[in-house]
Amino acid sequence: MKIFPLLSLLVFSLSIYGGGVTASVYLKNGRELEVSELAADSSGNLTFILDGDKYLLPERMWDYVKMPKPGLVESADKMLADKHYREAADVFKVLAEKYKYQGWHTYCQLKRAEALQKINQPSELISLLESAVAEKPRGSEMEINARINMCFMLAEFYVQTGKISEAEALFDEVIGADDDILAAKSYNAKGDILLQRGDDQGAILAYMRPVIMFPHGVKSREYSLAQIVQLLGKNNDKRQSIYLEMLKNEYPDSEHIKKLTKQ
Repeated sequence: MKIFPLLSLLVFSLSIYGGGVTASVYLKNGRELEVSELAADSSGNLTFILDGDKYLLPERMWDYVKMPKPGLVESADKMLADKHYREAADVFKVLAEKYKYQGWHTYCQLKRAEALQKINQPSELISLLESAVAEKPRGSEMEINARINMCFMLAEFYVQTGKISEAEALFDEVIGADDDILAAKSYNAKGDILLQRGDDQGAILAYMRPVIMFPHGVKSREYSLAQIVQLLGKNNDKRQSIYLEMLKNEYPDSEHIKKLTKQ
């Protein structure tokens, strides 16, 4: 086996070796390797086949890995979809470690969290979420998005348990990520927190963000508009009619409309 050198090559060819699944390994110097027979040890050192030779790539040299969804993960996904939640949670726990350095670690953590949420296991779930959120996923957009989803889940739990400052910090992190749906929900959650504190103006500003920043298709805007209409009416603000009309035009079937027009 060869220790992978600090190569200056610009192009790496794909080697089909033994019919193994191919993967992309992204190096910290910005280069990409298309490899086969990828494996990882417990320290994150990778082995793979490149141009017919087997290499060892030290953990310090690579950034992240992309590879097709493993069959075991697909099977666990089906287990979750079939509502075998306890079994799925246990399997995803094992798979999160198995694929820790192969691009599917954080995804498996998220799916385990979803399974635990379904069977109402709050202590196990919070322990998982706190551990997963503390980790920084390695580069892959899918893994980063999985962690952001868990940040939001944990923030909601913190709100429920009165850890408001911790929740707000997580909502801010979600807002800074590239997910309009979760960002809109996070702005609304921050608006709810401000409303509970009696800060109507601060809450209105928070609810305004999804309305201004995100397109009609982001469903959480409907709640944002409804909250704005209610608070503007409470404060005798003449702008209420503007936002009520916006709510009616954009979400004509909204359940909020009947409630607001009865007030």
